[in-house]
Amino acid sequence: MGDRASRHEVQKDSEAARGITSFPVRLENSPAAQLRTMLRAMRAKRAQPVSGRTRPVRAPARHCDSRAKPARAASSYTASVRARVWLCAGLVAGWLGMSAGARAQPNPPEAPPSEPPSSARKPRSSADLAPPAGSPPAEPKPAPAEPKPAPAEPKPAPAEPKPAPSDAKPPPDLTPDAPPPPPPPAAPGDFAGPGAAAGSEPAPSAPQDDFAEAELEYRKPAPREFSARIDVLNWLLLGRLNLELEMTLWKFISVELMPVFVTAQSPIALNYAGLDDPLTQHSNGLGPISGARAGVGVWLGGEPFRGYVIRLDFSNNGYVYRSSDSQGLIDRVSFSERRIAIFIGSHSRFGPFTFAGGFGLGYELHQVDRCGLSYAASGESEKIVGRSDGCKGKQLIALDRSLDERADLNGPLHPVYFEARFSLGVVF
Repeated sequence: MGDRASRHEVQKDSEAARGITSFPVRLENSPAAQLRTMLRAMRAKRAQPVSGRTRPVRAPARHCDSRAKPARAASSYTASVRARVWLCAGLVAGWLGMSAGARAQPNPPEAPPSEPPSSARKPRSSADLAPPAGSPPAEPKPAPAEPKPAPAEPKPAPAEPKPAPSDAKPPPDLTPDAPPPPPPPAAPGDFAGPGAAAGSEPAPSAPQDDFAEAELEYRKPAPREFSARIDVLNWLLLGRLNLELEMTLWKFISVELMPVFVTAQSPIALNYAGLDDPLTQHSNGLGPISGARAGVGVWLGGEPFRGYVIRLDFSNNGYVYRSSDSQGLIDRVSFSERRIAIFIGSHSRFGPFTFAGGFGLGYELHQVDRCGLSYAASGESEKIVGRSDGCKGKQLIALDRSLDERADLNGPLHPVYFEARFSLGVVF
């Protein structure tokens, strides 16, 4: 140990002689350097041999009797603990010193003191300006620079203008005219600013074809539509085929014409009591056409043949009712229906196809009563006649020759009649 310490000291001396500065030399005043120096001294002291005797070997401790330890062992243990405590304290102190040195920053250089203003300066006397005794004489000031040459002489003034001839025109008046009047206020919608419209009219722009065509197409009236339908419900129940012909008159208004064809003489609704009833119906018009119905419709949705419609109809149909048996004719009644009705319907369209339905109430305008049936001899045949007073709205027809069985041609709510339709057809 002694030889190693001495070699270390010699190496340090040689490095110092050659000008090599190591880390311990740069930090010789730091706590870490002092701690290293103290530790080196302790190692060197412990490494010195004891004079006249060798270092005793520490005997293993006996747990049975701790008091039997020699005093030398206790003193060496205390010294080692003390060295370890100092070592830890030195390390902590060195770490704190290095951290403080790393965090420390150099202070910025102080600004030189500002000179007081000239007004606050103390006037100097000639004694203050004189150099102190014993000082070398001041060097003479350099000679002043040569003065700048004088500026060149100014150019001669321009010659006076020649007088204008007598016949020359006087110079124009350069005095500003009166300010122009303010522009008129801007009209509503004049986005170019006040007075812009009065200054110049914009050039007429060419019409835009795309917008013009769209506007014409928008204003173009909707094409007129037609519809043809067949009333299936009255055809099956009453034996009367209603051919509904309708067309658009104006926007949401349409007109209707409906001829009526008698297709069955003994329909279901006429002989509902039995299949052997002798009562039949016939057309009293042009062939099978008994008459017609005309009306006007208002479409609530604004588009004809689609949605709901309210109709006002007038009908005029002529029928002949007959009763007969195996011997021949029993009774005969001719009657003309003249009704006005209000009708509410609904139409649906599927492409060119449509179906419609609805119901309404009609009022009979031609009211005829017939009752008190009896035979009246007229030549070779007997004719059944009746009266029209006190019949209470009944129109009777005899169904047998004994006049015991009769039928009422008027409805149960006469003169009010309930009507219904269900139609199928097309729109074109």
